[in-house]
Amino acid sequence: MCFSVRIYDGRRDTNVAPIMKHWVCSREGERDKKYIEHTNRIREPRAITRVNCRAAFRVNLDKESKIWVARSFVSKHSHELAADFATEFLRSYRIVKDSDNVLANSMKTVGIKTSQIMDFFVNQAGDYDKLGFGLKDLYNNLDNESRSMILETDSKVALAYLNAKADIDPDFVCKYSVDEENRLANLFWVDSIARLDYSYFGDVLAFDSTYKTNEKPISIVIDGDRAMRKAIKKVVPEARHRLCIWHLQRNAQSNVHKTPEFVRRFKDFLLGNYRPEEFEQLWQNMVEELGLQNNDWVKKMYSKREKWA
Repeated sequence: MCFSVRIYDGRRDTNVAPIMKHWVCSREGERDKKYIEHTNRIREPRAITRVNCRAAFRVNLDKESKIWVARSFVSKHSHELAADFATEFLRSYRIVKDSDNVLANSMKTVGIKTSQIMDFFVNQAGDYDKLGFGLKDLYNNLDNESRSMILETDSKVALAYLNAKADIDPDFVCKYSVDEENRLANLFWVDSIARLDYSYFGDVLAFDSTYKTNEKPISIVIDGDRAMRKAIKKVVPEARHRLCIWHLQRNAQSNVHKTPEFVRRFKDFLLGNYRPEEFEQLWQNMVEELGLQNNDWVKKMYSKREKWA
């Protein structure tokens, strides 16, 4: 059984450091009578959510020991608690992680719709109940970011991304320095896998003597832009031209959204390791099973399979 909480009160000292925090059940208090007794309604009133629940928890910071001390705790609720399976619908449990927030804002910056960003996260998580937040939470988060955002530079976005990685990986380390004009000068980061490797193998020093001497890239990955395709074919004809997997997944969700099974199986084709004849057979089977023989986007992707499969 579970319940949602909200911050009720808090105090800070003269240095703006927190010294008291007070949380209550989300169903504390009651709705103002003027909203209940209103007679000229156009729409139906919202369901009553406040039922004067007294469950609460308050802590204070002891000045001498600098330790947080519990001052009051009321554990009994005046209402039935939500079942465990309903946890995802409680507001205080719905949280957009920092790593997801950074990615969502990056996607929003390049013009991707919020609903499409949500579809992407759902696809990555496997289902809505595994995601941890809803579409409205994502809308609110992106709206708050856009209101507070002034002008993010590439370095700020990079640091935000690395900080988000640190939230996921407890052994992740990121250090940076700035110059006299407060611009990013040096940046170093290492994750838990690299630190583990170092404990086993020690230092490795590498010199890249080919820096700026390679005239043509071996592979080029783009989002499928027509002008870029023509330029690559003309300027670097020897390079292997591939389509970006991330853009393909997003476009699959946009163009074949009525057939979610296709999106899942298309991802398998993108990331799987198939022999050409095996790929051909599995693709034809999928198209027939899902009735996508006349879908223009599916046919176009099949014609370009050498660039992504």
